[in-house]
Amino acid sequence: MDNRVGSWAVAVAIVLECASCTNPGTPGNAPAPTAPSANAAAVSAREAYELSEKCGKEAREWFRQFYGNGEQKTPDYTGMSNYTNHYNPKLNQCFALVATFGSLKDAKTHSSRFSDVKTLVQVNENKEVGTYFKFSDMGKPMQCSVADQPCDSQEAWEERVKLYMEE
Repeated sequence: MDNRVGSWAVAVAIVLECASCTNPGTPGNAPAPTAPSANAAAVSAREAYELSEKCGKEAREWFRQFYGNGEQKTPDYTGMSNYTNHYNPKLNQCFALVATFGSLKDAKTHSSRFSDVKTLVQVNENKEVGTYFKFSDMGKPMQCSVADQPCDSQEAWEERVKLYMEE
C-alpha cells in the first residue's frame, strides 16, 4: 500500500473517532464557549484606535489637498468648507464628510443665494459616495444621493450617511 494512502486512512480514522467524542458539560458535540481574553479585547481596541487615528491623518491630508484651508473666494462666490472623518470598522474604510456653506452673488441683481453642499467621500480611494446640494431659497435639494440611491430631503440624506459615519 502507498504510504500516502495509509497516512490518509489513519487521518480519516482519527477524525471519525474524534467526531463521536462528546465534551463533558456541553450538550451534544458542541464545544464549550470561551470568553475572549482581556488581551484579545485590548488588542482589537488598540487596533481600532490606531485605524481611527490613521483615518484622521489621511482625511486631514486629503482635505488639505482638495480644499486647502477650506476657504473659497471669487468675485461672485464666497464659501467655507470643513470636514469630519470616521473610520468605519464594519466596512474597514475611512470616510470624510465635507460640509461647504457658500454665498453666490448674482452679477445682475447683486443679490446673494446661500448654498449648502455636503459630500461624503471614501478617503483612501478618493471616491464620492454621496452628495447633497441645496440653495436656501429652495424647498427640495437640487441633488441628493448616497451610494447611487436618490433622496429628497436633508433628513433622508443624514439617515443614509449614518450608515457610513456612525458604525
